[in-house]
Amino acid sequence: MLFEEDKNIYKKAVRPTLPETYQLKYDIGFLFNFASGKSTRFDLEPVLIYQVNGITEYRRISLQVEKGLAFLQYLDNTFYEDLLEFSDNQILKWMTATGNRFIRNHSGSWAHLSARELVNLRKHYVEILQKLWPTLHTCPNLFYLKIGRFSNTRQDHIKLSPHPPQFKFSLEQKGELMMLRLILLLDNEQADLNIWGGFLLENVRTLYLPPDTDALSIIDLFKNGPLSFPITVKKEVVKKYLIPWLEKYEVRINPKLNIIFSDPVVQPRVRLSELNESNLMIRPEFSYDGIEIDYNEETSHVEEVQSEIKILRRNKTEEKKLYDYLRTLHPSFSNQRNNQYYYLPFDEVMKRGWLIGMLRKVQEEGLSIHGFESLKKFRYTTHEPTITIIAGSAIDWF
Repeated sequence: MLFEEDKNIYKKAVRPTLPETYQLKYDIGFLFNFASGKSTRFDLEPVLIYQVNGITEYRRISLQVEKGLAFLQYLDNTFYEDLLEFSDNQILKWMTATGNRFIRNHSGSWAHLSARELVNLRKHYVEILQKLWPTLHTCPNLFYLKIGRFSNTRQDHIKLSPHPPQFKFSLEQKGELMMLRLILLLDNEQADLNIWGGFLLENVRTLYLPPDTDALSIIDLFKNGPLSFPITVKKEVVKKYLIPWLEKYEVRINPKLNIIFSDPVVQPRVRLSELNESNLMIRPEFSYDGIEIDYNEETSHVEEVQSEIKILRRNKTEEKKLYDYLRTLHPSFSNQRNNQYYYLPFDEVMKRGWLIGMLRKVQEEGLSIHGFESLKKFRYTTHEPTITIIAGSAIDWF
């Protein structure tokens, strides 16, 4: 069409291939390089394997050089694209997009800037490897390098387990101390924690990929062995470690610690209060065995009574039911998504008798309403007015 502006059409890069006349017979393997010169001290590199006069030779293939990538022409397209995520260009592109800082030196190599970036990079490595692992673990040519230089004539073989490591925990008491231990299972066998590259686990020449990125914090936490805490911080240990782990892992607790679990019946109710002295706040509240708990994302509540710790398992289904019900009480609530409460300006509260209608609806649902006594700016009484009429004659008898 005349005068139509040309549009930029971006074509996907064509994978490099070897010339049809290329005669060398070769295989492809993969090197888990834990002696990499990169600041992360890890790299996954393809390895070219071929025979020269009956001797096997090994050459690393750079993911940065197109000529070398041609040797990967027989790899599945999806696997090939995922593998390229380990290239320098893709790693730096990811770091830039996610706000992770890095520096380049005069030679063109790069390094992360802080411990935070290193943690994020390792998480990213796990995410890439989760895509590659199902294919990688079936590859017959897998090697590793921990120290020294790469050898062109000899490689150390390694296997990859198709099964992720399993985590269990135990909390015990020894005198005035609590001992928190990680119980590691590799292929269903208990094993010591042996960390390679800061994020992979190794046992008997077999590598294990963590099940998710959250597992990296656990690996780092126990890298130096069990954790010990004074018995006086029992509640803090339960809240910080046990409660999050109980949702995903098996946790064994020594009965001496007096940590008990409870599943009390929830009693939902509604709490009124003021927000910024100009809004009425309506929030869901829940009573468990007389303990009042606000609506939030937590699935358990921890109470300490003398030497006993009680873990209340919350009924999140019933809690969310009340939170969703309160949203229906006013049209503006549908746009409020703080996941804790709803609010309405004071002048809107009294329009068209909204407050009285709301209170009636809530009470018809069998819900009690609390907090009137704490309202300072917004004053309202739930008592109905009483009118007394006295009839008599207008004669003054005195």
